[in-house]
Amino acid sequence: MKANTHSVLASHPTGEKVFTLIHNDPILTIEDRFNCLEILQESLDLKELLTNFADIVAKLIRPFNVRFQSANGFFSLDNVKKYQFSSTFNLPLSSKSPRIGAITYQSEVPVSVEENKLFIELHQLLVPCLRHSLKFSELSAQAFKDHLTNIGNRAYYDESLQRAIEQSSRGHQSLSLMVFDINNFKPINDNFGHLVGDKVLQHFASNSNQDNTHF
Repeated sequence: MKANTHSVLASHPTGEKVFTLIHNDPILTIEDRFNCLEILQESLDLKELLTNFADIVAKLIRPFNVRFQSANGFFSLDNVKKYQFSSTFNLPLSSKSPRIGAITYQSEVPVSVEENKLFIELHQLLVPCLRHSLKFSELSAQAFKDHLTNIGNRAYYDESLQRAIEQSSRGHQSLSLMVFDINNFKPINDNFGHLVGDKVLQHFASNSNQDNTHF
């Protein structure tokens, strides 16, 4: 199959006016699309997926700081540096499909018309993989939550504590562990029933999370 041309804009002067013709032919070749999909399908992890996507963008367009924001996750290659220009796209582009998030590209120069068209084509490849990744993140989060209190369960505790210890060791920082104990909880269950005991646990968990601490 003949490769698609990369020509997008062509300006034709007529007298004193300039008319710009916009070609709707795809910029990405069939081989480009296949290679991109192969890379995007390597992992369901949101961070790895978007890191791979940022590498694709850098290769096919130019390097950008890529940021993604959704109800189920946030990603940014660089949270420190300030960039002069940014372009944000809602995903997916079609209003007929539910919005899953917004992706932003930050750089030192503005996005050109041809780059904008390339982004749209790349997003068509990214969105299906992104949907699967966000669903995977949602299910993974549920596996680490206690269904009654909606705070972390034992598996979440083990994983979070190990990660905190590793981060503390790398940064040579101190680490504190706070342990809560509800006094006289058994008499509440014995005298008022387990439904009331569940309410006490839910109320305690809700109060514990009011300071935005992650439990």
